[in-house]
Amino acid sequence: MKAHSENNAQAAIFRWTDEGWQRLAGGLPQPVNHMPYALLTDLEAPGHVYAGLSNGEVWHSADYGGVGGSYRST
Repeated sequence: MKAHSENNAQAAIFRWTDEGWQRLAGGLPQPVNHMPYALLTDLEAPGHVYAGLSNGEVWHSADYGGVGGSYRST
């Protein structure tokens, strides 16, 4: 499956807004080269969204997915 191949997922992450589905960009590579396997929010920090990718990276946004910054998970 091409979507699960290394460095070639050609994936995207979307969020729902009052205006419909919106593709997340703001720092995320376009397209995302590794399959997003986990998405989670933080109940104690409203607006924080985390995306875990198949290569071990975790992308974090503090504004509901509007802007992302990359760091490796430990």
